[in-house]
Amino acid sequence: MKTRCVVVGCNGKFGAIFAEKLGEEGLDVDGIDLAPAPAHPGLFKHYLRADSSRPDQAALDLLAVADCVLLCVPESEVVDSIPILCDSVKSDAVIVDIASIKTRIEQALRRTPPRSAYLSIHPMFGPLRSFESRNICVVPFSENEQSAWFIGLLEKWNAKLTTLSAGEHDRSAAYIQSMTHAALLQMAGALRRAELPLETIEALSTPVQRTLLALCARIVSADPALYWDMQSVNPFASQARADYGKAWDALSDAVDRSDYEAFRRQFEEIAEYLGPAMTSLADLSDAIVEIARDGR
Repeated sequence: MKTRCVVVGCNGKFGAIFAEKLGEEGLDVDGIDLAPAPAHPGLFKHYLRADSSRPDQAALDLLAVADCVLLCVPESEVVDSIPILCDSVKSDAVIVDIASIKTRIEQALRRTPPRSAYLSIHPMFGPLRSFESRNICVVPFSENEQSAWFIGLLEKWNAKLTTLSAGEHDRSAAYIQSMTHAALLQMAGALRRAELPLETIEALSTPVQRTLLALCARIVSADPALYWDMQSVNPFASQARADYGKAWDALSDAVDRSDYEAFRRQFEEIAEYLGPAMTSLADLSDAIVEIARDGR
């Protein structure tokens, strides 16, 4: 008998990617989404318009026979769906979410322990079809044969997996995502407040600055609610922003006091921290700058 998968949020970018990849494995894939019709109808054996936090009977029937329920929806919707899903999915199945914050999910699971396995993953990259050498964090809350099977699929797709607890994930993500996004937004915000014409900035921009502006454009062209959640919901984001501010203040203070030695020490400390990754990161920087230099 074929493994049956239900992708919730199947019209989203990651939902469609996972549906396609699961279908290519020869699995039966069903879709659930709030939209009246599937964006990619050829990917699904069955499609239902439903809310996973308030599913109707047809959606409950579909979830009840699934071997794998994949939640490709925002973290808040995952949290709201857990009480229903943990009671609806069969015991030998696995529920998987791809939310970017894990501690509230952990709290919800403690309130409503699942009878199935529950696996929380976080693809640390934008929606890309290829998982080859892409970083994915795995937070296993409860395990069975189906959760091991799903992890095996990620390995088959050549993803680079790192297993952490919910707290470890959220603390790391605060510095990897929340702090980085805030820094990029601050940089572009400072340009806006200075009222420098963008035409002048672009005419004089270095490849490095062009790269940073491109990353900022990537952020502000997306749904602000996603980035708001990373800043407001992650319990470690405030500390990450505060640490960024302290590092900024230390740099500014060294310059304001004309303390070159303090400035130089910061260079040395950062270089020591980057350590064995320095060469590969510098090579990556050269490749990125080369692309930006060509204006591609």
